[in-house]
Amino acid sequence: MSDVIASFCIAIDAHFAEGDKVDVFGQMGNVVEMGMRSVKIKLIYSGEEVSIPNHKLINENIKTFKRWSKRRCKVKFVLDLKHARCGKDRFNDLCLKVQEEAVETCRGCVPSDPCCWMADISGGGLAFEVVFVIEEYNDDVALYKNAMMDIHLSILEILEEYDMELARPPCLVSSERV
Repeated sequence: MSDVIASFCIAIDAHFAEGDKVDVFGQMGNVVEMGMRSVKIKLIYSGEEVSIPNHKLINENIKTFKRWSKRRCKVKFVLDLKHARCGKDRFNDLCLKVQEEAVETCRGCVPSDPCCWMADISGGGLAFEVVFVIEEYNDDVALYKNAMMDIHLSILEILEEYDMELARPPCLVSSERV
């Protein structure tokens, strides 16, 4: 009986739904089915499907990761300091070219609103950031990885075209749900 009452509490709270990613009892998984007595979760790492009684979920701290329909991506690349004297116009041209390439080069996705700018000057070099949103992401990690690879490769090609060198390789700074 406690599971049935708990199922109503879970439904009313609507903290998670079928298809959502959750972290429960220290395990990451996807909610496969929500029933009157239990919730079935397919564990991401093992692929195992577990059934958790609803009364146990009521008192558990559950982290929920709703489905992502879009994904915001940020790439950082750092130019060698020897390019500091290139001037504002050259950097603006570089940023515009990176933005254009972000739209043209991503396989299987539609990056929107790409922005590129000089974010920082440090002892290591001239730090630039490229930010874009992958539309129609729908939790497709392969799509995200391909987009990031395409952006990195296009940055390398653009820098070669502009006869510029990296101070260190580009790296993913962050990614967040939008």
